[in-house]
Amino acid sequence: MDWQKRFFPQIEEHFGSDLTQDIFGICRHIAQHNTSPKFFDFEERDKHDLDIVALDLLKQKLSRVDEDNAVSCEYNRTDRYWMVLYPTFRLFKYHYNGCIERILDAAKHDKDPVSHIPTFITPEELPQETSDEVKDQVKNRDGGCTCCGIATGKLEVDHIAPKHFGGSNILDNLQTLCKKCNQLKGTGRINFRDCQTDLSTPLDRLPEFEMPTNSDAGDPEEWTMFVSRTINFFYKCGAVHGILIKSRGEYFNHWWVQLNAGNDPTWLKPHLPILLKRIRAAKDEAGYGAPRAITVFAPDKPEISYSVRSKK
Repeated sequence: MDWQKRFFPQIEEHFGSDLTQDIFGICRHIAQHNTSPKFFDFEERDKHDLDIVALDLLKQKLSRVDEDNAVSCEYNRTDRYWMVLYPTFRLFKYHYNGCIERILDAAKHDKDPVSHIPTFITPEELPQETSDEVKDQVKNRDGGCTCCGIATGKLEVDHIAPKHFGGSNILDNLQTLCKKCNQLKGTGRINFRDCQTDLSTPLDRLPEFEMPTNSDAGDPEEWTMFVSRTINFFYKCGAVHGILIKSRGEYFNHWWVQLNAGNDPTWLKPHLPILLKRIRAAKDEAGYGAPRAITVFAPDKPEISYSVRSKK
């Protein structure tokens, strides 16, 4: 294109998407609005430096949940143009995470976090796809999803340390997850084969995953998977040893959750009222009876319970 050669002779300096498409977008804007797009003098550049955002949030030592909320608030600021540079929050968060990893890598090597360029693994150096034989071995070893406990269905082999962060195909770095749990884990590093949490303090709130609906809301197995998934993501490990939920009798009205040794049930105490409320609302909406109590216990730890009064 003549305009591209005239105005952008150094195409490698172009920042953004396809240059030809960008030029087309400018022309279309002028044709539709009879004026050129607003030009932002990049004094604004200093306000749109993700390194600065990442450094600031690192200094605040936020929880993962609070950090995610802070990054979301930054992306949605009306006095910033992040949405122009990053069409989706997901892309913005990926780039933010990259800045965090680079800054942390610089600290490990006593380098300047702004100028430090870490050694990245190229696609050619990434671990090869896990073989079907290894996948079968992992699935046979785990016996089902290591997070929610489902033993059948769409089971997948997940890298505990993701491949794109250098995770290998050795058996200790592989675990079986169902498709839903694998999607929820994403690129996070959570070892659900580890039965004891590595966290020193609990998260601020429980994950609020999608709950069973319609006929699934009457299935104890669906609720067992939901509760197991919720608690294991809360502790960031395979904290749940077993769950008792039945379609009738004592374990219909009162659900019991046993944690593996080393996981403190009291971490869940402030969250049980909200969890039970959500469960009861979902079951009521689907037309099924709902539990009135949940108890969580673990070896050598205080037992905790929450219950609601029966309606008279």
